[in-house]
Amino acid sequence: MVARLSPPYTLRYVHQARAGLARARNAGILAARGEIVLFLDDDVLATPSLIDAHAHTHGSNAGAAVVNGTVRHVEAPVVPRTPKARLADFSSSFFWTCNASVRRSDLLAAGLFDEAFTEYGWEDLEFGDRLRRLGLRRRRSAGAVVYHVKPRWRGSDLPRLLSQAEASGRSAVLYVRKAPSWRARLSTGISPVRMRANLWAAKCEPLWRRLACRDGDGEMRGAARLGAWLLQRAHYFRAIEGELCHPI
Repeated sequence: MVARLSPPYTLRYVHQARAGLARARNAGILAARGEIVLFLDDDVLATPSLIDAHAHTHGSNAGAAVVNGTVRHVEAPVVPRTPKARLADFSSSFFWTCNASVRRSDLLAAGLFDEAFTEYGWEDLEFGDRLRRLGLRRRRSAGAVVYHVKPRWRGSDLPRLLSQAEASGRSAVLYVRKAPSWRARLSTGISPVRMRANLWAAKCEPLWRRLACRDGDGEMRGAARLGAWLLQRAHYFRAIEGELCHPI
């Protein structure tokens, strides 16, 4: 597909064996030749003004900055022309790779992504902490819009969702061990209160599973979706507990 493209700009295609998001992003940064690197995720659709908006925000701000664009979460297969704002659209992350840009020189100065993160999650927050410590400021670009397209969950998706939650839990422990701060513990939920609350909630896991599986392989809605989400949380915290038992 890439070989058939003939865009009016330089396009470089880089392939490597699957080794996690951190290593993939580092490969892109090292291959880049431009002044500014724009990060997007694989389930994101760009709007026509995206690059101009990021470039304008960098140009109108003195000093080094992380520019976070606007993310609109939509459900596949239809992307509405004017999607309504959802709670998931708002993030307090300093550096959200779903739609963010940074000068390449600052990425190199921060030491690139930590390739110890080989599973899903938290590598961007850890890198964001290092960018913050370098003195970069966070800037918002309302005009830099992307659509974060998520398919609706189905019953057959449950094993994948739970596996991803467990991977995120293991990565969360790695993050907190590398950055043992209140900010990291708050974002990951690795705190005595949250861990005790999950121990209680996990007792209801059979109920969550019955709810999640109530519609078979049909689309998860209402109680089924809630049950799947609660199951994810249970598996996430269980993975955290298991990882915390392992010595560093």
